[in-house]
This record gives sequence, C-alpha cells and structure tokens, in this order.
Amino acid sequence: MTIEQAQDFVERMAPNPYYRDHYRGYEADYLQGVADVVSEQPPGLRVLEIGPGWGTLAVWMAARGYDVTVMDYLPVGTFISPALLDETGIQYEQWAIDQSAPPPGLGYELVVMTQVLPHLKWSPADAVRNVASTMHQDGLLVTSALDAECYPHIHPAYSHWRDVPQWSPGATPAPQLEVCMYTREDLSDLLSQVWTAVRIWRPEGSTTLLATCMGVA
Repeated sequence: MTIEQAQDFVERMAPNPYYRDHYRGYEADYLQGVADVVSEQPPGLRVLEIGPGWGTLAVWMAARGYDVTVMDYLPVGTFISPALLDETGIQYEQWAIDQSAPPPGLGYELVVMTQVLPHLKWSPADAVRNVASTMHQDGLLVTSALDAECYPHIHPAYSHWRDVPQWSPGATPAPQLEVCMYTREDLSDLLSQVWTAVRIWRPEGSTTLLATCMGVA
C-alpha cells in the first residue's frame, strides 16, 4: 500500500468531509518523508502513533505488517472511525500525552508522532518525557514539527519551547497559545533533553522538520 492508497482508504472511512476537503492536502507536506523513515524498520514491530489525526499513517503501517496502536486524547469517531479500526485491526487508546504519562511497561519499539508538537501548548518538555515512557529502551521515535523559518508571515505566540507555559490541571487554553512552531535549534534543544541521539532535517520542498530520536537519557 502506498501513502496515496492509504489516503484513499481513510477518505472513504472519514466521519466527515473535512479530511477530503482540507486535511488530505496538508498531509502531502510531511507524510511521505515520515513513511520513508518508517519503511526502513522491519515489519512486525509494535508501533505506537501518538496523535494519529485521521489515521492515514496508521493504516499504511498496518498494511506493512506492523502491530499498530494509536493514541489520542479525543474519543474514537472524532477523526478515526470505528469502521476503520475494525477493518484494519488498529488498536485505539484514549490518552492525553501532554497531561500525564501512560501506564509503565508499554515498550513500543517504534513511536511515531507527526505534527503533534505544535499543539503541545502546555509544557512540551513534560510531554516528550511522557512519550519516551511509552518506548522500549532501544526504540525509535519519528516526529515532526512545523519549521518556523518557513512561515515568516505568521507570528507564533511561542516559537521557543522553553517559553511555553506549564500546563496545570483545570487550566483553560488561551487563544494566543494556538500556534507554536520550531526552529531546528529549538527542536533539537527540546528532544535532546530526553534522547541522546537526535537527527533533524527538512525534506526538500517541505515546510516541516522531521526528527528521529533514539537512546532515552
């Protein structure tokens, strides 16, 4: 299955037309680059995708023979339909990774988290530590974030992760926290707090930074 075929499948299963009309076009900026990295990993791995959106990458990974679980703070049916899960065998866990760490011992060998970091408006440092807690000690994280250098006309409320306020239970998100982008340096600074081997690059023609992380510190 190609990424485009996975998109076709998700479009048929999507609970509303937003995927077809808007979201599918956004995926073109980053999904193939992520898929190229993931395809280097052997089939059969236990994979966790955090913030799967409408499920395109999860569907593609399941078709490649990975044992796929997705994790989102929203209930099933908001984006990913129950029918998609039934047909693909993908497992769904509802959890807010930026609020607390999941139960210990999950031990996923591959964790994928695309375009989630820009939405972690309440302490991304805590969130990435929670992500690390889901991984096997020799596991690989593949993640992505919007490259601030590609959006000079947009002024994010916080472009440096250290400036993002700490989340606290019961806090109400403020509108000015809706945009958080990353430079390569800031993304490296954030991820290197948790992983000892971090690689960051931007695929040609993309506006998204990709990163791979190994070696939980």
